[in-house]
Amino acid sequence: MTERARDLLDGITPGPWIYSDIIGTDHNVTVAAWDLARCTEAGERTPDEAEANATFIAAAPVLVADLVAEVEKLRSGKAVEELIGQVLGAEAEADAAAAAIERVRALDCGCPCCCATVRALDWEVGQ
Repeated sequence: MTERARDLLDGITPGPWIYSDIIGTDHNVTVAAWDLARCTEAGERTPDEAEANATFIAAAPVLVADLVAEVEKLRSGKAVEELIGQVLGAEAEADAAAAAIERVRALDCGCPCCCATVRALDWEVGQ
């Protein structure tokens, strides 16, 4: 499927494709001010449908390319690797936070005006 999509993308007019204007009942998709596609309000199509069609057509090249890239990423396992990296990063941050909390607890001498939190934070900034 991705090869077919990529092949179809390779044969299209280079973009960007833009839903640019309405002339009469025609909703136009253009490339460099040249008409590429025209969606009309004729027949059963409402103005909203014609506009939606033109908007979709204009977005199609980028949308298809992004979908192909996402499918290939998922197939390659890179998405799983990225997720594992995020989880491991979050675990490392949680471990660092827990260690900082323990350092604060260890500095507490029990007096009401103890500045253990400030000393611990000063130590963190100095690292």
